[in-house]
Amino acid sequence: MNLPALPAAASLSSEDFAFFREALEANSGISLSQTKQGLLISRLRSTLEDLGLGSFAEYRKFLETRPEADSAWTNFVEMMTTNKTDFFREEKHFDYLVNHVLPTWSPDKPLNAWSAACSTGEEPYTLAMVLDRHLPPASNFRILASDIDSNVLQVAAEGVYPSSRIREQVPVAYREGAIDFGSGQIENWARVKPRLKKTVTVKVHNLVEESYPGEEIFDLIFLRNVLIYFAPETIRFVVEKLSRSAKPGALLFISHSESLNNIPTSWKSVAPSIYRK
Repeated sequence: MNLPALPAAASLSSEDFAFFREALEANSGISLSQTKQGLLISRLRSTLEDLGLGSFAEYRKFLETRPEADSAWTNFVEMMTTNKTDFFREEKHFDYLVNHVLPTWSPDKPLNAWSAACSTGEEPYTLAMVLDRHLPPASNFRILASDIDSNVLQVAAEGVYPSSRIREQVPVAYREGAIDFGSGQIENWARVKPRLKKTVTVKVHNLVEESYPGEEIFDLIFLRNVLIYFAPETIRFVVEKLSRSAKPGALLFISHSESLNNIPTSWKSVAPSIYRK
Protein backbone atom coordinates (compact mmCIF):
# COMPACT_ATOMS: atom_id res chain seq x y z
CA MET A 1 0.00 0.00 0.00
CA ASN A 2 1.33 3.45 -0.92
CA LEU A 3 1.33 5.89 1.97
CA PRO A 4 0.12 9.42 1.36
CA ALA A 5 2.85 11.97 0.76
CA LEU A 6 4.18 13.49 3.95
CA PRO A 7 3.50 17.15 4.54
CA ALA A 8 6.38 19.47 3.69
CA ALA A 9 8.51 21.36 6.22
CA ALA A 10 5.45 22.28 8.33
CA SER A 11 5.30 18.69 9.63
CA LEU A 12 8.63 19.17 11.37
CA SER A 13 8.23 21.30 14.48
CA SER A 14 11.08 23.27 16.01
CA GLU A 15 11.01 20.91 19.01
CA ASP A 16 11.25 17.83 16.80
CA PHE A 17 14.05 19.38 14.75
CA ALA A 18 15.97 20.19 17.95
CA PHE A 19 15.53 16.57 19.09
CA PHE A 20 16.89 15.17 15.82
CA ARG A 21 19.80 17.64 15.78
CA GLU A 22 20.83 16.73 19.33
CA ALA A 23 20.39 12.99 18.69
CA LEU A 24 22.50 13.17 15.53
CA GLU A 25 25.34 15.01 17.25
CA ALA A 26 25.25 12.69 20.27
CA ASN A 27 25.35 9.57 18.09
CA SER A 28 27.71 10.65 15.31
CA GLY A 29 29.31 13.98 16.17
CA ILE A 30 27.63 15.63 13.17
CA SER A 31 26.55 19.17 13.99
CA LEU A 32 23.50 20.14 11.94
CA SER A 33 22.90 23.88 11.55
CA GLN A 34 19.50 25.52 11.86
CA THR A 35 19.42 25.96 8.09
CA LYS A 36 19.45 22.19 7.44
CA GLN A 37 15.79 21.48 8.20
CA GLY A 38 15.07 20.71 4.55
CA LEU A 39 18.03 18.31 4.40
CA LEU A 40 16.78 16.43 7.44
CA ILE A 41 13.28 16.16 5.98
CA SER A 42 14.54 14.82 2.64
CA ARG A 43 16.92 12.31 4.27
CA LEU A 44 14.39 10.89 6.76
CA ARG A 45 11.27 10.89 4.58
CA SER A 46 11.82 7.34 3.28
CA THR A 47 12.44 6.05 6.82
CA LEU A 48 9.10 7.39 7.99
CA GLU A 49 7.38 5.76 5.02
CA ASP A 50 9.15 2.43 5.64
CA LEU A 51 7.96 2.51 9.27
CA GLY A 52 4.41 3.51 8.33
CA LEU A 53 4.65 6.77 10.28
CA GLY A 54 2.76 9.87 9.22
CA SER A 55 4.83 12.62 10.82
CA PHE A 56 8.24 13.49 12.24
CA ALA A 57 6.64 13.78 15.68
CA GLU A 58 5.69 10.10 15.45
CA TYR A 59 9.22 9.20 14.37
CA ARG A 60 10.61 11.12 17.34
CA LYS A 61 8.36 9.19 19.71
CA PHE A 62 9.41 5.96 18.00
CA LEU A 63 13.11 6.70 18.60
CA GLU A 64 12.53 7.83 22.18
CA THR A 65 11.19 4.38 23.05
CA ARG A 66 14.24 2.59 21.65
CA PRO A 67 17.34 1.71 23.73
CA GLU A 68 20.74 3.10 22.74
CA ALA A 69 21.90 -0.07 21.01
CA ASP A 70 18.71 -0.52 18.97
CA SER A 71 19.11 -0.73 15.20
CA ALA A 72 16.62 2.14 14.81
CA TRP A 73 19.30 4.55 16.04
CA THR A 74 21.85 3.06 13.65
CA ASN A 75 19.43 3.52 10.77
CA PHE A 76 18.75 7.13 11.81
CA VAL A 77 22.45 7.98 11.71
CA GLU A 78 23.02 6.15 8.43
CA MET A 79 20.18 8.05 6.76
CA MET A 80 21.75 11.35 7.83
CA THR A 81 25.30 10.51 6.79
CA THR A 82 26.76 11.86 3.55
CA ASN A 83 28.69 9.22 1.60
CA LYS A 84 29.95 11.06 -1.50
CA THR A 85 33.38 9.76 -2.46
CA ASP A 86 35.56 8.97 -5.49
CA PHE A 87 38.75 7.14 -6.38
CA PHE A 88 41.80 9.43 -6.25
CA ARG A 89 39.75 12.23 -4.71
CA GLU A 90 41.95 15.21 -3.76
CA GLU A 91 44.86 13.59 -5.59
CA LYS A 92 47.47 16.01 -4.21
CA HIS A 93 47.42 13.98 -1.01
CA PHE A 94 48.50 10.90 -2.93
CA ASP A 95 51.08 12.95 -4.84
CA TYR A 96 52.54 13.98 -1.48
CA LEU A 97 52.89 10.34 -0.46
CA VAL A 98 54.50 9.43 -3.78
CA ASN A 99 56.95 12.32 -3.74
CA HIS A 100 57.78 12.81 -0.06
CA VAL A 101 57.00 9.69 1.96
CA LEU A 102 57.09 6.40 0.10
CA PRO A 103 60.44 6.65 -1.74
CA THR A 104 62.38 6.62 1.53
CA TRP A 105 60.22 4.11 3.38
CA SER A 106 62.22 1.18 4.73
CA PRO A 107 61.03 -2.17 3.29
CA ASP A 108 61.73 -3.69 6.71
CA LYS A 109 59.12 -1.41 8.29
CA PRO A 110 55.47 -2.46 7.80
CA LEU A 111 53.23 0.50 6.98
CA ASN A 112 49.87 0.76 8.76
CA ALA A 113 47.24 3.16 7.44
CA TRP A 114 43.74 4.07 8.57
CA SER A 115 40.98 5.38 6.33
CA ALA A 116 38.84 6.60 9.21
CA ALA A 117 35.69 7.51 7.26
CA CYS A 118 36.01 5.20 4.28
CA SER A 119 32.40 5.24 3.02
CA THR A 120 32.04 2.76 0.12
CA GLY A 121 35.78 2.07 -0.02
CA GLU A 122 37.14 4.24 -2.81
CA GLU A 123 39.60 6.00 -0.50
CA PRO A 124 41.22 2.92 1.10
CA TYR A 125 41.45 1.13 -2.24
CA THR A 126 43.04 4.21 -3.81
CA LEU A 127 45.53 4.23 -0.96
CA ALA A 128 46.18 0.52 -1.49
CA MET A 129 46.90 1.11 -5.19
CA VAL A 130 49.33 3.93 -4.38
CA LEU A 131 51.16 2.00 -1.66
CA ASP A 132 51.34 -1.14 -3.80
CA ARG A 133 52.83 0.76 -6.72
CA HIS A 134 55.19 3.17 -4.96
CA LEU A 135 56.48 1.53 -1.79
CA PRO A 136 59.94 -0.04 -2.14
CA PRO A 137 59.90 -3.69 -3.28
CA ALA A 138 59.18 -6.28 -0.57
CA SER A 139 57.37 -3.70 1.59
CA ASN A 140 54.28 -4.75 3.54
CA PHE A 141 51.28 -2.57 4.31
CA ARG A 142 47.88 -2.89 5.94
CA ILE A 143 44.91 -0.53 5.72
CA LEU A 144 42.05 -0.29 8.21
CA ALA A 145 38.89 1.05 6.54
CA SER A 146 36.26 2.16 9.04
CA ASP A 147 32.97 4.02 8.91
CA ILE A 148 29.93 4.57 11.10
CA ASP A 149 27.60 3.38 8.31
CA SER A 150 27.37 -0.41 8.04
CA ASN A 151 25.53 -0.21 4.70
CA VAL A 152 28.34 1.57 2.85
CA LEU A 153 30.85 -0.78 4.46
CA GLN A 154 29.17 -3.71 2.70
CA VAL A 155 30.12 -2.11 -0.61
CA ALA A 156 33.66 -1.50 0.64
CA ALA A 157 33.98 -5.11 1.78
CA GLU A 158 32.92 -6.40 -1.64
CA GLY A 159 35.26 -4.10 -3.56
CA VAL A 160 33.05 -4.16 -6.67
CA TYR A 161 32.26 -0.95 -8.59
CA PRO A 162 30.77 0.11 -11.93
CA SER A 163 33.49 -0.27 -14.55
CA SER A 164 32.62 3.18 -15.94
CA ARG A 165 33.60 4.78 -12.62
CA ILE A 166 36.89 2.90 -12.57
CA ARG A 167 37.74 4.07 -16.10
CA GLU A 168 36.77 7.66 -15.28
CA GLN A 169 38.56 7.94 -11.93
CA VAL A 170 41.46 5.47 -11.77
CA PRO A 171 44.51 6.42 -13.86
CA VAL A 172 45.46 3.85 -16.49
CA ALA A 173 48.83 3.25 -14.83
CA TYR A 174 47.11 1.82 -11.74
CA ARG A 175 44.41 -0.30 -13.35
CA GLU A 176 46.42 -3.30 -14.61
CA GLY A 177 47.84 -4.26 -11.26
CA ALA A 178 44.76 -3.40 -9.21
CA ILE A 179 41.52 -3.97 -11.11
CA ASP A 180 39.78 -6.91 -12.77
CA PHE A 181 37.17 -5.87 -15.34
CA GLY A 182 34.14 -8.08 -15.87
CA SER A 183 33.07 -9.55 -19.20
CA GLY A 184 29.86 -10.92 -20.65
CA GLN A 185 26.94 -10.46 -18.29
CA ILE A 186 29.10 -8.56 -15.79
CA GLU A 187 30.94 -6.35 -18.26
CA ASN A 188 29.58 -3.25 -16.52
CA TRP A 189 31.33 -4.15 -13.27
CA ALA A 190 34.91 -4.25 -12.03
CA ARG A 191 36.50 -5.47 -8.82
CA VAL A 192 39.60 -4.76 -6.82
CA LYS A 193 42.05 -7.62 -7.35
CA PRO A 194 41.92 -10.14 -4.47
CA ARG A 195 45.61 -9.75 -3.57
CA LEU A 196 45.06 -5.99 -3.09
CA LYS A 197 41.70 -6.40 -1.40
CA LYS A 198 43.38 -8.57 1.25
CA THR A 199 45.41 -5.57 2.40
CA VAL A 200 42.22 -3.75 3.48
CA THR A 201 40.28 -4.64 6.63
CA VAL A 202 36.75 -3.21 6.88
CA LYS A 203 35.24 -2.41 10.28
CA VAL A 204 32.34 -0.40 11.73
CA HIS A 205 33.59 2.37 14.02
CA ASN A 206 32.13 5.56 15.47
CA LEU A 207 34.78 8.28 15.69
CA VAL A 208 33.04 10.21 18.45
CA GLU A 209 33.06 7.27 20.85
CA GLU A 210 35.83 6.76 23.40
CA SER A 211 36.63 3.34 21.98
CA TYR A 212 39.21 2.58 19.31
CA PRO A 213 38.76 0.37 16.23
CA GLY A 214 41.58 -1.92 17.38
CA GLU A 215 45.07 -1.91 18.82
CA GLU A 216 46.88 -0.87 15.64
CA ILE A 217 49.14 2.18 15.73
CA PHE A 218 49.16 3.98 12.40
CA ASP A 219 51.71 5.67 10.16
CA LEU A 220 49.07 7.32 7.93
CA ILE A 221 45.55 8.44 8.80
CA PHE A 222 43.03 9.76 6.29
CA LEU A 223 40.03 11.63 7.70
CA ARG A 224 38.70 13.71 4.84
CA ASN A 225 35.39 15.53 4.39
CA VAL A 226 34.28 14.64 7.91
CA LEU A 227 35.52 17.37 10.24
CA ILE A 228 33.51 19.93 8.28
CA TYR A 229 30.38 18.44 9.88
CA PHE A 230 31.69 18.62 13.46
CA ALA A 231 31.57 21.36 16.07
CA PRO A 232 35.02 22.62 17.24
CA GLU A 233 34.94 20.65 20.50
CA THR A 234 34.12 17.45 18.58
CA ILE A 235 36.94 18.14 16.09
CA ARG A 236 39.39 18.47 18.96
CA PHE A 237 38.20 15.22 20.55
CA VAL A 238 38.43 13.30 17.28
CA VAL A 239 41.85 14.53 16.13
CA GLU A 240 43.35 13.88 19.57
CA LYS A 241 41.84 10.40 19.51
CA LEU A 242 43.53 9.90 16.14
CA SER A 243 46.78 11.18 17.62
CA ARG A 244 46.65 8.52 20.32
CA SER A 245 46.29 5.94 17.53
CA ALA A 246 49.28 7.31 15.60
CA LYS A 247 53.00 6.70 15.77
CA PRO A 248 55.38 9.63 16.35
CA GLY A 249 55.89 11.29 12.97
CA ALA A 250 52.64 9.86 11.56
CA LEU A 251 50.75 11.89 8.96
CA LEU A 252 47.12 12.98 9.09
CA PHE A 253 45.31 13.94 5.88
CA ILE A 254 42.13 16.01 6.05
CA SER A 255 40.14 17.57 3.22
CA HIS A 256 41.35 20.71 1.46
CA SER A 257 38.09 22.33 2.60
CA GLU A 258 38.93 21.63 6.26
CA SER A 259 41.44 23.04 8.73
CA LEU A 260 42.76 22.50 12.24
CA ASN A 261 43.43 26.22 12.67
CA ASN A 262 42.43 27.41 16.16
CA ILE A 263 42.01 23.78 17.31
CA PRO A 264 44.44 22.91 20.16
CA THR A 265 46.05 19.71 18.92
CA SER A 266 49.29 17.73 18.83
CA TRP A 267 49.19 17.71 15.01
CA LYS A 268 51.45 20.21 13.22
CA SER A 269 50.89 21.40 9.64
CA VAL A 270 53.48 20.24 7.08
CA ALA A 271 51.57 20.97 3.85
CA PRO A 272 48.07 22.14 2.91
CA SER A 273 45.59 19.86 4.74
CA ILE A 274 48.43 17.52 5.83
CA TYR A 275 49.62 17.30 9.44
CA ARG A 276 52.38 15.46 11.29
CA LYS A 277 52.25 14.15 14.84
